[in-house]
Amino acid sequence: MSIKTIQLIIPLAIIFHGIGHIMGILTALKVISTETWHSRSWLLTNALGDTTTRIIALILWSITVIGFIAAGAGAFGWQVTAGNWRMILVVTSIVSLITLAVFWNAFAVFFPNKVGCIAFNIAALVGILMLNWPSTEIIP
Repeated sequence: MSIKTIQLIIPLAIIFHGIGHIMGILTALKVISTETWHSRSWLLTNALGDTTTRIIALILWSITVIGFIAAGAGAFGWQVTAGNWRMILVVTSIVSLITLAVFWNAFAVFFPNKVGCIAFNIAALVGILMLNWPSTEIIP
């Protein structure tokens, strides 16, 4: 795979991953809410109530959407986040994993939504933190 292809695919994948997190926002706003697809939290709803839990969900899912889009834009070379896109991606991936664990039913189906989200986040963390990939020679 050519460097130009990697320079296109990585940022687009990050941005599209962020857009996918809009599912969590939709459930927090009750645009979509069913018995199996909702923003109730196994950890927070009983303790804080539905409204407070939905506000927390809205904030956390919004952070993930904005964070992934900012990281992807930085990987494309957008000057505001260009030098920090890896750090933004790492932090956002951790927030996404925690948020998904707390709001498990915010994503519609187990596969591909939840499994894909977890796999992408872990791949991003392993790639950047352990493998130093993509290198700064490939994507500055």
